[in-house]
Amino acid sequence: MKITVNGTGYVSLVSGTCLAEVDNDVLCLDVGANKIRILPESDIPFYELGLEHMVQKNVAVGRLRFTADIEGERQLNFVATPRDVLNNADALIIVTKWKAFKSSGFSVINSRLKNPVIFDGRNPFEPADINALGFE
Repeated sequence: MKITVNGTGYVSLVSGTCLAEVDNDVLCLDVGANKIRILPESDIPFYELGLEHMVQKNVAVGRLRFTADIEGERQLNFVATPRDVLNNADALIIVTKWKAFKSSGFSVINSRLKNPVIFDGRNPFEPADINALGFE
């Protein structure tokens, strides 16, 4: 699966690297050109056990890439509403505890996704409740 992660901060870089680790093609997009230049060399501005090795390995095999070129990347889509980003997406990946996601209309989310998959990286939902709504 091709995944674009917006940002290369602590949550975004760790999430993107872990997604690359399980064989996804991940592009990390950040407006900080200097940061983008040093990350492939594993010059990570914070410490997370094992992250440096995982970044090096996934960059070397081409599963993890970094860019500051918003215009040059076609994986990034600009949409009119937040829910429009779900149209034909493979999955919804949540890596925030924002309360807005708790009040989402799950029938709308389910109808727009290609597959009814939610990856709940920060645990704002009860797994049994999400499964009962038809999500994996």
